Amino acid sequence: WCSMPLADLLQPAIGYARDGFAVTRELALTLSAAKGLFAKYRGMAEALYVDAAPPAFGTVLRQPALADVLDGIATAGRAAFYEGPQAQRIADGVQAAGGCMTANDLASHRADVLEPLSVDYRGHTVYETPPNSQGLILLEELNIVEGYDLAAWGHLSGDAVHHMVEAKKLAFEDRQRFAGDPSRVAFEPRRLLTKEWAAERRAAIDPQRAR
Repeated sequence: WCSMPLADLLQPAIGYARDGFAVTRELALTLSAAKGLFAKYRGMAEALYVDAAPPAFGTVLRQPALADVLDGIATAGRAAFYEGPQAQRIADGVQAAGGCMTANDLASHRADVLEPLSVDYRGHTVYETPPNSQGLILLEELNIVEGYDLAAWGHLSGDAVHHMVEAKKLAFEDRQRFAGDPSRVAFEPRRLLTKEWAAERRAAIDPQRAR
């Protein structure tokens, strides 16, 4: 919980952005598949392309502009991103793409530091951020699958994967049905994180059939 200086934490990212890193196979495939998106938004192509084209697997990708932004944050904190020239560049880019964000929107942004949600999973306390994030989904999934002996089924076995996927479906369904921005939706996320609720949802899983 913020036990190290931000400037120290950012140094590895600054180094990779400035000096470059080898593009992974997955990143190369993703950037190639999204060529149309990057052609639409020039700033994205400038940040993620090499010689005006999606980088191939193994190509070194350098991002000096990103390094400058991160270096500014390391030196001046949040003001280097939410205020001044960088904020104006972000707002200009959004407006050029048809959006309505202004530099003042960024300057007036404030983050809410909220009490985390947590569940106990087989003796381990797992924490997630509360709504308006989706952290409760993972916690509900853990509660549901806690009722199964996943280890006995084996890592990535058919039974283990089936029951984990079904638990994920149920948790996402509950998110859609109940959750929302707490400033607009009267919702208590902890009622989805009780062991009783997990047992009720677990009973909806058919071990032989996908929902």
